[in-house]
Amino acid sequence: MSKIKILVVEDESIVAKDIQNTLIRLGYDVPATASNAVSAFQKLEDIRPDLVFLDIKLKGDIDGIQIAEKIKNSYDIPVIFLTSFVDKATLDRAKVTEPYGYIVKPFNESDLQTTVEMALYKFEKDKETKYSKDRYENALLNLDEAIIILDISFGVTFLNPKAENLAGFGNETASGKDVFSLLKIENESGELFNKNVLVEKIKDDKVCELKNATVTFTRDLSTMKSEITFSPVRDEKDTLIGYALVLRKPGTTGASESSVISGEQMESIVIQNSFL
Repeated sequence: MSKIKILVVEDESIVAKDIQNTLIRLGYDVPATASNAVSAFQKLEDIRPDLVFLDIKLKGDIDGIQIAEKIKNSYDIPVIFLTSFVDKATLDRAKVTEPYGYIVKPFNESDLQTTVEMALYKFEKDKETKYSKDRYENALLNLDEAIIILDISFGVTFLNPKAENLAGFGNETASGKDVFSLLKIENESGELFNKNVLVEKIKDDKVCELKNATVTFTRDLSTMKSEITFSPVRDEKDTLIGYALVLRKPGTTGASESSVISGEQMESIVIQNSFL
């Protein structure tokens, strides 16, 4: 397994050399250091590091925060800021670049190793989360089922393309609207489903399923027969944050990719974006 490659960007040569030697002693590969923006960008291209240590107050026309912004926008590399005392305005600027850690000067060997390992761990977890989110979000957007995500007041927070087409509203237009202002749901017996009925049917986290419902879309009064799944959505603290409403053609349950994004997986995909 190849060593983790680190670039150190620090304009104080003694500090830069100290960090480089310490990281090498800890088992990392530190092939170069840089003292300014021009040198930093060149070495980013040349060595393609796995991690960058970056002086937050780098001297020159381009400071460390500006370099971090460029790294964030153009490279998929985590940054750890090197800093001594910084004012609140500078710290606020630094936060926007979403660094993976801070090392306060003076530092010790243990500080360096702990910060590096935590930064690399968090970076890998972020990549895994993004991959999973992108994968399932793409599946969600391309399903033939209509999927509507609601907040706890039944306000719309997300419609996938199929739901947009059926409802006649785009996400931007539908956002915040009461779902029952977009559609009406009746079961086989003609019973009308409203908020109270649905909430009652999913007490104790049970999923409500209707096998042969009639859905009427208020935009054009068009109707369709549909199998409906209505389920609660909870966050990582088990707090109710909304509901997921899925409409599909009768007889197609489980026939497509719906199983891929059902249940708990659906709760961790678009729902995160929809509620935050």
